[in-house]
Amino acid sequence: MVVTSKALGGGVPVSAVLTSSTLARQALESGFLLAASHQGDPFQCAVALANLDAIEQDSLLARAATLGDLLGRRLAELESAFEIVGQVRGVGLLWGIEIIRDAGSRAEAPELAAAVTVEAMERGLIVGGLRPGIREANVLRLAPPLVIGEDEVARAVSVIADSLTAVQAYLRT
Repeated sequence: MVVTSKALGGGVPVSAVLTSSTLARQALESGFLLAASHQGDPFQCAVALANLDAIEQDSLLARAATLGDLLGRRLAELESAFEIVGQVRGVGLLWGIEIIRDAGSRAEAPELAAAVTVEAMERGLIVGGLRPGIREANVLRLAPPLVIGEDEVARAVSVIADSLTAVQAYLRT
């Protein structure tokens, strides 16, 4: 079963639940009924179909794989360059950078992740962070759009590196 929403609508509220006919039949036989106020709305359906056409025509999945590999390689360089970077992990264009206190303890450092997030924002890059009190608040999330270019990937990694440098330098003072 796959549940999707944001990417499907390209900015218009659309969601979908995709499943096999066997699972759908079992759900119905068990009394499960899915209903929503805008279910099957012609406008949202047209938007979703147009968005799927654009994804296919522009080969955005292949683009995400290619640029995701580039982004992953560039982000992996940060692991060895910065003591406060734990693990870099991801697939396609969805990546996470784990921020830790130091390489020795590998302790989660959400306050340092928040500081890196602020530094990046001040340099013009929005990364997912600043989520105190939730699981993995020490992981910076990067989810650039499928239409990102190589130059933008390089710029984003440069901003992250500069932000990590600033935070790590502050720790040494």
